[in-house]
Amino acid sequence: GRVTHESHLPGLNAWARVRDWRVGRIQEMANVEVFPGSRLTAEDILEFSADDKFGFSHVFLATGA
Repeated sequence: GRVTHESHLPGLNAWARVRDWRVGRIQEMANVEVFPGSRLTAEDILEFSADDKFGFSHVFLATGA
């Protein structure tokens, strides 16, 4: 969101290319799932990250703020 809007400002068009490159690298990772625009509660995250359910115990939350 923020980078998309700010990349339209004078002199900041390269930001969109950096964003696109980073998104591309993340999408290539087999062990990473991205859920953009998802509304989550603390309970959702705890349930989703339960070791016995998905085999991992880390959740990274990026707010874009």
